[in-house]
Amino acid sequence: MSWWHVDRAESSTSAEEEEREPNISSLLEMLGRLTDPRSPQGRRHELVFTLAGAVVAVLAGASNYRQVASQVADLPQSLLATLGASWNWFQHRYD
Repeated sequence: MSWWHVDRAESSTSAEEEEREPNISSLLEMLGRLTDPRSPQGRRHELVFTLAGAVVAVLAGASNYRQVASQVADLPQSLLATLGASWNWFQHRYD
């Protein structure tokens, strides 16, 4: 089970608090100020999305690239949209 899944029986917060998305606008703003050193060739995602996904995965306990990829693959669609993921028209979801 991923770190963002909370069992409602164990949670002492209200239903309103559980449904709110975390405010990560300051994180995205800070990461957006960084310059992208990567070559434009073969670039699939924006640097902000790549770094934000890595930060979220590391906060979830990932300690290597494989774990980061696994954590990011399990992120909810709403969080991927907030982070700036690309919409995949063929699969009808964010990638």
